[in-house]
Amino acid sequence: VYLFRVTYMNKELVWRDIVILGSQTFEDLAEAIINSMNWDNDHMHGFSFPEKQKKGYFYYSPYTFFADGWEDDPYPTYKSNQILICNIDYGLYSKLRFEFDFGDGHMFEVQFKGMRELQKGEIVRSLPKVLDQRGVAPEQYPPLEEEFEHEEHENKDWFHADCKSCQELKNQG
Repeated sequence: VYLFRVTYMNKELVWRDIVILGSQTFEDLAEAIINSMNWDNDHMHGFSFPEKQKKGYFYYSPYTFFADGWEDDPYPTYKSNQILICNIDYGLYSKLRFEFDFGDGHMFEVQFKGMRELQKGEIVRSLPKVLDQRGVAPEQYPPLEEEFEHEEHENKDWFHADCKSCQELKNQG
Protein backbone atom coordinates (compact mmCIF):
# COMPACT_ATOMS: atom_id res chain seq x y z
CA VAL A 1 0.00 0.00 0.00
CA TYR A 2 1.39 3.39 -1.06
CA LEU A 3 0.62 6.68 0.69
CA PHE A 4 0.54 9.98 -1.19
CA ARG A 5 -0.13 13.52 -0.04
CA VAL A 6 -1.97 15.29 -2.83
CA THR A 7 -1.87 19.09 -2.48
CA TYR A 8 -4.04 21.38 -4.58
CA MET A 9 -1.71 24.07 -5.94
CA ASN A 10 -4.30 26.74 -6.81
CA LYS A 11 -5.63 27.26 -3.27
CA GLU A 12 -3.82 27.28 0.05
CA LEU A 13 -4.12 24.43 2.53
CA VAL A 14 -6.13 21.97 0.48
CA TRP A 15 -4.65 18.49 0.57
CA ARG A 16 -5.66 14.85 0.73
CA ASP A 17 -3.74 11.81 1.99
CA ILE A 18 -4.60 8.92 -0.29
CA VAL A 19 -3.63 5.26 0.03
CA ILE A 20 -3.58 3.01 -3.01
CA LEU A 21 -2.35 -0.46 -3.87
CA GLY A 22 0.88 -0.80 -5.82
CA SER A 23 -1.01 -3.02 -8.28
CA GLN A 24 -3.45 -0.23 -9.10
CA THR A 25 -2.85 2.27 -11.88
CA PHE A 26 -2.31 6.00 -12.08
CA GLU A 27 -5.78 6.15 -13.60
CA ASP A 28 -7.08 4.81 -10.26
CA LEU A 29 -5.07 7.48 -8.43
CA ALA A 30 -6.43 10.20 -10.74
CA GLU A 31 -9.99 9.08 -10.05
CA ALA A 32 -9.30 9.07 -6.29
CA ILE A 33 -7.93 12.62 -6.46
CA ILE A 34 -10.86 13.88 -8.52
CA ASN A 35 -13.41 12.13 -6.28
CA SER A 36 -11.72 13.50 -3.16
CA MET A 37 -12.46 17.00 -4.47
CA ASN A 38 -16.12 16.03 -5.15
CA TRP A 39 -15.69 16.80 -8.84
CA ASP A 40 -16.98 14.98 -11.90
CA ASN A 41 -14.35 13.05 -13.82
CA ASP A 42 -15.32 14.66 -17.12
CA HIS A 43 -12.00 16.08 -18.37
CA MET A 44 -8.57 14.83 -19.34
CA HIS A 45 -5.70 14.60 -16.91
CA GLY A 46 -1.97 13.98 -16.91
CA PHE A 47 0.88 13.15 -14.55
CA SER A 48 4.30 14.72 -15.00
CA PHE A 49 7.68 13.87 -13.55
CA PRO A 50 9.89 16.85 -12.90
CA GLU A 51 12.81 17.40 -15.22
CA LYS A 52 15.65 19.51 -13.82
CA GLN A 53 16.23 22.67 -15.83
CA LYS A 54 18.55 25.64 -15.30
CA LYS A 55 15.73 27.65 -13.71
CA GLY A 56 14.27 24.93 -11.48
CA TYR A 57 11.98 22.08 -12.45
CA PHE A 58 9.99 21.80 -15.63
CA TYR A 59 6.90 19.61 -15.43
CA TYR A 60 5.89 19.24 -19.08
CA SER A 61 8.42 16.90 -20.56
CA PRO A 62 8.79 13.52 -22.22
CA TYR A 63 8.18 12.21 -18.71
CA THR A 64 4.50 13.15 -18.84
CA PHE A 65 1.74 10.61 -19.34
CA PHE A 66 -1.89 11.35 -19.97
CA ALA A 67 -5.29 9.73 -19.64
CA ASP A 68 -6.29 7.25 -22.31
CA GLY A 69 -7.86 9.13 -25.21
CA TRP A 70 -5.54 12.11 -25.14
CA GLU A 71 -5.45 13.17 -28.79
CA ASP A 72 -2.62 15.70 -28.78
CA ASP A 73 -0.07 13.81 -26.69
CA PRO A 74 3.22 15.50 -27.69
CA TYR A 75 5.18 12.52 -26.36
CA PRO A 76 3.21 9.37 -27.15
CA THR A 77 4.03 7.05 -24.27
CA TYR A 78 2.15 4.86 -21.89
CA LYS A 79 -1.18 6.10 -20.58
CA SER A 80 -2.24 6.54 -16.95
CA ASN A 81 -4.34 3.37 -17.15
CA GLN A 82 -1.25 1.34 -18.17
CA ILE A 83 1.27 2.39 -15.50
CA LEU A 84 1.07 0.74 -12.10
CA ILE A 85 1.75 2.70 -8.93
CA CYS A 86 4.54 0.23 -8.07
CA ASN A 87 6.33 0.87 -11.42
CA ILE A 88 7.81 4.20 -10.30
CA ASP A 89 11.08 4.67 -8.42
CA TYR A 90 9.93 7.08 -5.72
CA GLY A 91 13.50 7.45 -4.47
CA LEU A 92 14.22 9.18 -7.76
CA TYR A 93 10.81 10.85 -8.18
CA SER A 94 9.27 11.57 -4.78
CA LYS A 95 7.01 14.27 -6.27
CA LEU A 96 4.85 14.30 -9.37
CA ARG A 97 2.56 16.91 -10.83
CA PHE A 98 -1.05 16.04 -11.59
CA GLU A 99 -3.19 18.28 -13.77
CA PHE A 100 -6.91 17.83 -14.21
CA ASP A 101 -8.98 19.72 -16.77
CA PHE A 102 -6.37 21.39 -18.93
CA GLY A 103 -8.75 24.27 -19.66
CA ASP A 104 -9.25 25.22 -16.01
CA GLY A 105 -5.80 23.96 -15.00
CA HIS A 106 -6.44 22.26 -11.67
CA MET A 107 -2.85 21.57 -10.55
CA PHE A 108 -1.79 19.20 -7.78
CA GLU A 109 1.52 18.14 -6.28
CA VAL A 110 1.53 14.41 -5.57
CA GLN A 111 4.15 13.59 -2.96
CA PHE A 112 5.12 10.02 -2.09
CA LYS A 113 4.94 9.68 1.71
CA GLY A 114 5.76 5.99 2.14
CA MET A 115 4.70 2.39 1.87
CA ARG A 116 3.13 -0.06 4.29
CA GLU A 117 1.71 -3.54 4.31
CA LEU A 118 -1.98 -4.12 3.87
CA GLN A 119 -3.48 -3.87 7.36
CA LYS A 120 -5.43 -6.67 8.95
CA GLY A 121 -9.10 -6.24 8.10
CA GLU A 122 -8.38 -3.70 5.37
CA ILE A 123 -10.51 -4.48 2.34
CA VAL A 124 -8.62 -4.40 -0.97
CA ARG A 125 -11.77 -3.35 -2.84
CA SER A 126 -11.93 -0.20 -0.70
CA LEU A 127 -8.67 1.14 -2.12
CA PRO A 128 -7.78 3.74 -3.16
CA LYS A 129 -9.22 5.80 -0.33
CA VAL A 130 -8.68 9.10 1.44
CA LEU A 131 -7.14 8.69 4.89
CA ASP A 132 -6.98 12.34 5.89
CA GLN A 133 -7.78 15.71 4.38
CA ARG A 134 -7.52 19.42 5.01
CA GLY A 135 -9.25 22.33 3.35
CA VAL A 136 -12.35 22.70 1.27
CA ALA A 137 -12.06 21.90 -2.40
CA PRO A 138 -12.95 24.72 -4.78
CA GLU A 139 -15.98 24.40 -7.00
CA GLN A 140 -15.22 22.47 -10.15
CA TYR A 141 -17.18 24.96 -12.25
CA PRO A 142 -17.36 28.28 -10.38
CA PRO A 143 -19.77 30.79 -11.88
CA LEU A 144 -18.19 33.20 -14.29
CA GLU A 145 -17.79 36.68 -12.85
CA GLU A 146 -19.98 38.15 -15.58
CA GLU A 147 -22.79 35.67 -14.87
CA PHE A 148 -22.53 36.31 -11.13
CA GLU A 149 -22.65 40.08 -11.56
CA HIS A 150 -25.59 39.75 -13.96
CA GLU A 151 -27.49 37.53 -11.50
CA GLU A 152 -26.74 39.94 -8.66
CA HIS A 153 -28.23 42.87 -10.58
CA GLU A 154 -31.30 40.86 -11.58
CA ASN A 155 -31.99 39.47 -8.12
CA LYS A 156 -31.98 42.34 -5.61
CA ASP A 157 -34.79 40.97 -3.45
CA TRP A 158 -32.32 39.29 -1.08
CA PHE A 159 -31.70 42.56 0.79
CA HIS A 160 -34.28 43.77 3.29
CA ALA A 161 -33.62 47.23 4.73
CA ASP A 162 -35.34 46.37 8.03
CA CYS A 163 -33.47 43.05 8.52
CA LYS A 164 -30.54 43.05 10.95
CA SER A 165 -28.89 40.02 9.22
CA CYS A 166 -29.16 41.70 5.81
CA GLN A 167 -27.62 44.89 7.20
CA GLU A 168 -24.70 42.88 8.67
CA LEU A 169 -24.13 41.08 5.37
CA LYS A 170 -24.20 44.38 3.48
CA ASN A 171 -21.71 45.94 5.92
CA GLN A 172 -19.38 42.95 5.47
CA GLY A 173 -19.38 43.50 1.73
